[in-house]
Amino acid sequence: MTLDPTSALAQQAPANPADTDPVKLGWMQGSPPPPEKRMVTVQCPTCGEINVLEEGTDVARAKCTACGVILKDIARAYNYLLIGDEPHVAYEWFNSVVRKGVPGLCMSTTFPEKVRREYGLPDVELYWVSDTNPGPRTLDPKRLDFEIMRALSNFVKNNKGGAMVLDGIEYLVVENSFDRVLRFVKKVNDLASVHDVTMFVPVTPTGLGPEEMTLLRKEFDKVETVAKK
Repeated sequence: MTLDPTSALAQQAPANPADTDPVKLGWMQGSPPPPEKRMVTVQCPTCGEINVLEEGTDVARAKCTACGVILKDIARAYNYLLIGDEPHVAYEWFNSVVRKGVPGLCMSTTFPEKVRREYGLPDVELYWVSDTNPGPRTLDPKRLDFEIMRALSNFVKNNKGGAMVLDGIEYLVVENSFDRVLRFVKKVNDLASVHDVTMFVPVTPTGLGPEEMTLLRKEFDKVETVAKK
């Protein structure tokens, strides 16, 4: 039977699905086709796994599919000031270094085992900066030049080429003063530089005043502003 193109049956016949594809339809009407995503390969600096990423992906945030460590190869023996709303980048960069067998120390205002679980840290020295629970791994924030400096100094001198996270600068400023903390940071940075220790110090963008932040930035080899996830 020959179907009259003007008949109701012909008008109700289903259209070719390809002709209703909005992408193809737009291209047929003169719009350019969507660009294809270009993929690149990145070798994990920690475990050697080859990862396939979309071109333009930030390797400082992307993690290896095999070991879970960030894909950025962190330059060693520098001190980093990492400015962001959360300290996670400092811990991830620190983790990237210590996972290569480098000795590490973490000083934080967060309970040590919580830090270890949250960031998957290997066997590193963990110190809790707190005045509520005295103990062998607890540091009094007011004893900046005694307990805290002694713990950091002992680690640095005995672990050349190691890595450290100093998380809680704003808290130390509250418990002491900015000038005192700035002198402390300078001493630690100088000590770390002499012994090729890589140091990461996270700080929030609004945790210090503009003038204080400017002075703090000058004490670091590298300053990175960390975007939100």
